[in-house]
Amino acid sequence: MDGIDCVLVDFQSDDLKLISHLEQPWPLELKQRLHSIATPGENEIDLMGELDSEVADHFAYCTNQLLRQSGIGSDQILQSVPMGRQSAIAQTLNTPSPCR
Repeated sequence: MDGIDCVLVDFQSDDLKLISHLEQPWPLELKQRLHSIATPGENEIDLMGELDSEVADHFAYCTNQLLRQSGIGSDQILQSVPMGRQSAIAQTLNTPSPCR
């Protein structure tokens, strides 16, 4: 769990086209808190709720960074990939699946 990996892919033709990618490390304090929830402890449900919100904020930040870096506006994004489809996409792109 080293960070967030983002990719921007064009799915409009039969050949997938990688437009841009970004790797953003987790902030140290957040990374430590994410690791801490992997072991039993007090207030796990409360902590999970807090972390869920913080992780979502970082996903949104990385998405915006990726779009800025690629020069693509959010209005040009037609669809995001639903969870569970990553394996099929990784296989199509001939990359390791993040789900394994």
